[in-house]
Amino acid sequence: MMNTKYLVVTALLAYLFVFGSKVAAAPTISISGSTWGSLQVPLSAEPGSQLLPFSIYITNIGKQTAYNAYVTIYPSYPLSSQYNTENISFILPGSTVPATFYLSVAPNSSTGVYSLPVKIEYEISGYKSSFDYTLSVPVTTFASLHIVNVQWGSGSLLAYPSAKGLPLIVELKNVGTNNAYNTSVTLIFRPPFYYTINENNTTIYVANETNYVGLIPPGATIPVQFTLNIFSNATIGTYPVNFIINYNGGIQTVETANVSIFGSPQVIVQGYALSNSRIFPGDSNIQLILSVVNSGNVTENQVNVSLFPFSPLSLSSASNSYTIGILPPGQPVQLTYLLNVYDNASSPMTASVLVRITYGNLIYEKVLQIPVAARANFTVNYKNDSLFQGDSNIHVVYMVKNVGNETARDVQAQLILPSTLSGNVYNYLGDIPPSSTALLTFSLDVSSDAPPGTYQGTIVLTWDQNGAPGVRFLQRIPVKFEVKPGFLTQLESAVSTTLYSGIGILVIIVLVAVVVLVRKRR
Repeated sequence: MMNTKYLVVTALLAYLFVFGSKVAAAPTISISGSTWGSLQVPLSAEPGSQLLPFSIYITNIGKQTAYNAYVTIYPSYPLSSQYNTENISFILPGSTVPATFYLSVAPNSSTGVYSLPVKIEYEISGYKSSFDYTLSVPVTTFASLHIVNVQWGSGSLLAYPSAKGLPLIVELKNVGTNNAYNTSVTLIFRPPFYYTINENNTTIYVANETNYVGLIPPGATIPVQFTLNIFSNATIGTYPVNFIINYNGGIQTVETANVSIFGSPQVIVQGYALSNSRIFPGDSNIQLILSVVNSGNVTENQVNVSLFPFSPLSLSSASNSYTIGILPPGQPVQLTYLLNVYDNASSPMTASVLVRITYGNLIYEKVLQIPVAARANFTVNYKNDSLFQGDSNIHVVYMVKNVGNETARDVQAQLILPSTLSGNVYNYLGDIPPSSTALLTFSLDVSSDAPPGTYQGTIVLTWDQNGAPGVRFLQRIPVKFEVKPGFLTQLESAVSTTLYSGIGILVIIVLVAVVVLVRKRR
């Protein structure tokens, strides 16, 4: 009987040991689930997600409270975390508690499902337990930004060499399945495109230009505008431009877009003409007609055309500059300037006129050659002595010399006199070849009332020349006349002087006599 009881007790103890240990070894803590975000607000992760909350749900399936639970994760590429361990003070029986970690996904990783090892440690009734578990972490959505179009302005704007401040529109599209956030686009400048800023009166060429866009939803296309200048020596063609696209806190891609320079304005002098078939020294108000045309393929605004004549030409127009508001391609514009030729210009010769056209930041210059035809040119030397008041029929002789390079034919002379002189003021000299001289004689009368002094007159010469039909040339040459007192005037002056001298002597004699008489009486 004793042996039987002993066997029963032994069997009972063995049962309790075996089955009791199995109950104690069975985990009372389990992982009941995991999600990006939370059960209430689930999120999705994509390559480039930064510090996105990831919740692991811990459930106490036992009947005793679990204390001091530690949840540790062991992320590997493409997952990473800021902190790897979370502590839960206690977990009541039947309750579920989240352990939240903040995970990042490598920007350039692929979508897929990644493994996340987890270790859980806890205490129940003073006994420590732990277990390992592997979670599946989905990276299922993504943002993907690409340049889908590049155009100048609204699309009708043509870019051309030397253009400044042109708007370049880049259309950026999110072809992914999730939002792209913290988006920025950077344009890298390289010739023929550039941009400058001014700092402390110094022009600085910038290396790049960045625009911040922010959030771009899936499927959305956002226009991003940049401002560019084009070097003046650029040629028409298509140029690659690099754009750096950053988004989602670390994703960076580089895309190349082709940007075209379609054409340029080119304003030139198409031709010019003179109102006179031939011009000569002394001509005035000669019309110089310029034909200005835009030979490019882009309309130009604000074209300025300036004229700069060189001696012996001068400008008689009110202004030397015209401003053309809009100059479309292929439509010439005529501008008229008025020129004078100095009377003393040597001839024949070729005079020059500089035409300067400015538009944008371009300058076009052209020198026009203006032929000045040969013309006779005269000098006059006075061959007479002075004139006197009251002179009559006095011959005044001048030596006229042709110092020009052309024969003057049918030369006529007229003397324009001051009002105190008169006489025969016309004469005919005939033909005067170059370097030849002719005597020019006038018969003059001098008014007896003419005050002595120097008077101004003018000899006007007119003539014809071969090769200039219908043109009567004219040259004005100033001359001087010196009128001296006549004989009667000189006599009156002498008599007056003598008379005044006699009266003075008589006065002195009278005064002396008075003084003598006064002394005698004393």
